[in-house]
Amino acid sequence: MNKLIVLNNETLTISSREIAELLDFKLEKILLKTELFEQLQTGKLSLSSASHLAFCLNKEIQNNITHIYDTALTLGAHGHLSKSREVSTSICLLKQITASAEIWFSHYPTLSRAFNVLGKILFEVDCGLIMMTSPIPRRKQNNISYQHSVVLN
Repeated sequence: MNKLIVLNNETLTISSREIAELLDFKLEKILLKTELFEQLQTGKLSLSSASHLAFCLNKEIQNNITHIYDTALTLGAHGHLSKSREVSTSICLLKQITASAEIWFSHYPTLSRAFNVLGKILFEVDCGLIMMTSPIPRRKQNNISYQHSVVLN
């Protein structure tokens, strides 16, 4: 099971190792080897290796999105809106990771664009979760009777 990270509104600077630890990534052999990560950032990593890394990272982010979404919906369905909102703020970390990945893969335009698209999907998921976890305001019903007047010409 993936860990859920609840963030406040502070800006985060996060390393690849911290990202992997926070999200329980299974990428230790690839992402956490400093030489490979440096090669990725400088564009010296082969396209096939970079593609494999992008695929694994993308898959892990999508798994986390699904887990967060399901958890938020479950909490919301049971009336725990405040907890559901806390869970939905975990999307902020995933948006930051996706934005960082877009920069990490900047030497590989197609892979970078894939993370750009994933960032847009995360934005939509974030908006959806905010809407779903916000209480619906009830209209105050006034007992005012309106008189209809007819104007004759």
